[in-house]
Amino acid sequence: MTQHAVARLEQLDAKRPLRVQAGNEEMILVRQGDQVHAYQGNCPHAGAPLEEGVVCGGLLICPWHKAAFAVDEGAVCEPPALTGLRRYRAWVKDGEVWVDDQPLPKNEPPRHSDARTFVVIGAGAAGSAAVATLLDHGFGGHLIWLDQERQPAYDRTALSKFVIAGEMAPDEVSSLIEPDQLRRGHLDRRFGKVRVLDAKKRQIILADGQHIDYDAALLATGSKPVRPQLPGVDLPGIMTLRSREDAARLLDAAEPGQPVVIVGDSFIGLEAASALRKYGAQV
Repeated sequence: MTQHAVARLEQLDAKRPLRVQAGNEEMILVRQGDQVHAYQGNCPHAGAPLEEGVVCGGLLICPWHKAAFAVDEGAVCEPPALTGLRRYRAWVKDGEVWVDDQPLPKNEPPRHSDARTFVVIGAGAAGSAAVATLLDHGFGGHLIWLDQERQPAYDRTALSKFVIAGEMAPDEVSSLIEPDQLRRGHLDRRFGKVRVLDAKKRQIILADGQHIDYDAALLATGSKPVRPQLPGVDLPGIMTLRSREDAARLLDAAEPGQPVVIVGDSFIGLEAASALRKYGAQV
């Protein structure tokens, strides 16, 4: 661990973070009165440069998607970020701001013995947020996370923004939760499709016949694209967009210079139109 003098206190604006370099570490400094906090330089959600954000009401607001973090400890307070900021030791000496270039250890909540089983069904934004919150708050029971995709918990919004624009491969889409976050507690990640959820018996039956008894269950399966009841809707070349596999098929079928028709003008439809135009298709 090495100590670095990185700024003068008077350089820091109480409403704007300052980006600094300490050895190989890029971080931001946030001023709170005469106290200074040092955090990782980019948002853990999508990598936004946090020095472009603002400090307001004790919160640091991400400039891209408005995730909010507590100024005094870096804890996540508002999504879409699901994890808090990596912290560094910072102090002021003779008007100069000093930092250590190694992050501080995370404060792990106590995990008490708990015989309960909590099942989260679905690994999109809501399911991932639920799992992250339970782990962050020290849930010590058996946490089962079910999803029907083999590589769950990724940022689906990148599919209609970057993947079908040809700017990102489907397998490069970022995870919603970092792997080290998932190694805490008693987390059991399983691949499977739920066939029956019996709320009276508190039992889940998977398509492969596996039975899971639970104490509490959260349904976070999200939505499905709606195929309108129109003649020809099941013909080849008629596609929906929800998964990595869907995006890969769409990108394989689309060709620069060729026409693509998008039915629906919601966020996904509009983003898909923009992305496919970047790819060169006639939308």
